[in-house]
Amino acid sequence: MGKNIVYPFETFSEFLDEPYLKKISLLYDKIYVCEASLSLLFEGSTPEYLNYQKTTMEYLIDKKVIEVFPYNFEKFDNPENNKTVNDIQLELKNVLSNFSLPNSKKSKKVKLSDYTPEEIEKLRQEFFFDNFLASDLSARLDAIYLSKKTNDDFYPFLRINPTTPIENKKANVINLILGDIPEPEPGTPWEAILDYKSDEEIRNKYLALVNWINKVSKSEFDVNEIKDEYDYLLSEYNRQYKIHKLKSRNSIIEVIINMGTGLLTSLGSGDFVGAFKSIIKAEPARIKLMEEESKLLGREVGYVYHTQNKFQSREVNTFNVDKNVQLVRRPLK
Repeated sequence: MGKNIVYPFETFSEFLDEPYLKKISLLYDKIYVCEASLSLLFEGSTPEYLNYQKTTMEYLIDKKVIEVFPYNFEKFDNPENNKTVNDIQLELKNVLSNFSLPNSKKSKKVKLSDYTPEEIEKLRQEFFFDNFLASDLSARLDAIYLSKKTNDDFYPFLRINPTTPIENKKANVINLILGDIPEPEPGTPWEAILDYKSDEEIRNKYLALVNWINKVSKSEFDVNEIKDEYDYLLSEYNRQYKIHKLKSRNSIIEVIINMGTGLLTSLGSGDFVGAFKSIIKAEPARIKLMEEESKLLGREVGYVYHTQNKFQSREVNTFNVDKNVQLVRRPLK
């Protein structure tokens, strides 16, 4: 069963979403984006400053990193009267009302010149907060709808901590792990991320992590207890893998020295069979090292450790948007 994330993509004058897309692509099988949110990039002429966003999204769609799904009003249907769905819809309605209130109801100030620069910036950040929150809530409804309609698991990407709690235990476990997945540096090419994920050993580690998530999500432990176990396993794997690397380095050096001595002696005497045997002797040592690694405590979450070591992370505020960045909307006809 695939692990997919519904991403509330927004088109900004700068590609703000790319760092988050890189981060979540390291943990999920596919990123689902609603086609309506891509209309500015793919319908009609695209402004030149959006060309990089457009070509990048086209590349990710072509590589099956991103899957585009149609906007569906059925996500608002709730025949089962699910409480979570009702609560999300109510919160979404309240957030959307912030965009439609007349200025007179928000404030006595009606012109931009009536505001100080500090007040304008505060209103701007409040707008982005509400915008992100509305997108998050819509993504939660999409994830619930898609999970019901398919055999896969869908989880929403949330920029804002939700007021309506997430009741899905597995979703909460995945979220706590996502917090430890690094956000690659801006200069990290997508090819490096795709190559990393396609590596056979890394893929096996990823599957081990998914298997662990599935098991603990079905256990009697609550999320806090699962976090304690996860932290312990990750810490132990970190410690043991460092020891394993030292042993591996020493073993490899020993094999090279022994192989080199035997190889040179055999080649010098014309004993090519002996030279071949010297090379073959190195293989059991390599297999032994691989077997030892497969027995390390915490190997279930080893994927997180290796991903952290592969990609350097940076801290980003998820909704404090720089004053030079604008949210781009298609003009109303």
